[in-house]
Amino acid sequence: MDRKAQAASSSAILVIVITVLIILYILFLPPEDRERLLDPNITENGENGEVIIGVILREHVGRIEYVGFDERVYDLSSFTVSTDTHARVIASKTSIYVKNSVFDDITDKMEFEASPGLTQNMMLSFNIEGNTRGRLHITLNGRTIYRGELREGNSPPIYLDSGLLERRNILEFSVDSPGLLFWRYNQYNLKNIRVLGDITDVSLSENIQEIVLSEKEYENMEIARIRYTPVCEQTQVREFEVRLNNQRIFRGIPDCNVLNTYTISKEYLREGKNAFEFRVGEGQVLVDSLRFTGTLKDPEYPVYYFFLKDELFEEHNDEYVLKQSRDVTLEFNFPNTEQKRLEIFINGYLMGINTAKREDSRNIDNFVRPGTNSIEIRPLQDITITEMRVRVR
Repeated sequence: MDRKAQAASSSAILVIVITVLIILYILFLPPEDRERLLDPNITENGENGEVIIGVILREHVGRIEYVGFDERVYDLSSFTVSTDTHARVIASKTSIYVKNSVFDDITDKMEFEASPGLTQNMMLSFNIEGNTRGRLHITLNGRTIYRGELREGNSPPIYLDSGLLERRNILEFSVDSPGLLFWRYNQYNLKNIRVLGDITDVSLSENIQEIVLSEKEYENMEIARIRYTPVCEQTQVREFEVRLNNQRIFRGIPDCNVLNTYTISKEYLREGKNAFEFRVGEGQVLVDSLRFTGTLKDPEYPVYYFFLKDELFEEHNDEYVLKQSRDVTLEFNFPNTEQKRLEIFINGYLMGINTAKREDSRNIDNFVRPGTNSIEIRPLQDITITEMRVRVR
């Protein structure tokens, strides 16, 4: 009994060893050889070894996105961009007294803030009280703007060069020395000193309109256009500008009261948020009928190819048709059981698929031909295909 048990145990170990060796052999085979070994339906053509029976095409397709439109239109709200220029008192001071003698040298200054480029036609005015003597000297930011003798009363207008303006400005007042007449002194007593000018309010001079492009829209954008009607007075508008994502589309005098249309380079666009900025340097413009139009190119859907040997076909009425003993099926694996809709074009022939299954198989005998065959997948919704196979039986 012991010898029989030992023999049986040895036989079992031998079977296990042989099984392990067979498994290792199969694992280390090339994929094509392993598939032929495991699938008894696969045979080979004797001349060149090509597989003609079994799975002749296997593709891991992945995700395909659906683009169901050829144009996207965004109508945007109307708005007004404008500037407002008014004469204003920029700065003022009650009095300034300056004196120059052998023993005294009294100067005074006046500080004010301004916006360079937005302040024009500036003028300095003041009243003179009492006796005056000598030449009054006035500088703006270190540059002389007036030097001369004045008498009691209102000063003549003293114009300030806007090109000398800085964000923070200083007017300095002084009077010349009496020179050798040491017993005398020069002086000026100024009252109600004011700096006046035309200030442009640009708080309403710009407007931003935004659109959001999806990944599909951006990737398939072929032609982009913007159109609008600027309602304005041609002679009263200057430096009207349109920019997209900080890229200039237009700058100049707009064609008022007519539809303006511009083609936009795709390089100016981006996936996600896109900002159109409208500015006017002077005047008022009502931007009306604003529309962005994007024309999309036809999406490039995936196309796959497989080859069928001539011996799978027979001639019938001057055409080659698949032999009745053969079947060609198209098989799909999906990752879920959600409803899936897609169109399959096999050599240009349409076959629709509408399924909620994880696996789907369709006979395509009537669509195939000898030689190279094509399969194009056009989804009718966003879809993921785990695997697609063409099988010949």
